[in-house]
Amino acid sequence: MKLNPISSEVAPAGLRAIKVVCGDLTPLEVDFMDGVQRHILGTSFDIASLEPIDATELARLVPPGEARERIVGGMVIAACMDGEASPEELRSVEAFAHALEVAPAISKTGQHLANEQFVLARIDIARRA
Repeated sequence: MKLNPISSEVAPAGLRAIKVVCGDLTPLEVDFMDGVQRHILGTSFDIASLEPIDATELARLVPPGEARERIVGGMVIAACMDGEASPEELRSVEAFAHALEVAPAISKTGQHLANEQFVLARIDIARRA
C-alpha cells in the first residue's frame, strides 16, 4: 500500500495530538514518535518542545481524509506502546477521532487492544483491510 505524504503543516499537528494522548511520554513512546518522523513523515521536530493541541484545532489544521485516519491510528498505536492503554488515553483518542470525524472502528480497535482482546482487534483490522 502506498501512503500519500503528510504535509509539513499537518505533520507537527498530528505529533502534537499523539503527545497529548500519551501524556507524560515514556522513552518507548518518544522512540516511536521519532521513528514515525524519520521513516514516515520525513521530519525532525523536537518532541519535547511540541506544544499540546486540542481536538478542535487539530480538526481545523488537518483536512478530511487519509491524514486524519492515519493520525488516529498513530494515536491508538502510541497509546498501546507502553503495554497498556489507560482509560484516559482511550477517552482522548475518542475525542480526537470524533472531532476529526474518523470512523469509530479505528478507536474501537484500540479499545480491543487495550483490553487485550487481540482476536477482536485482528477481526476489526482484517475487516477494514
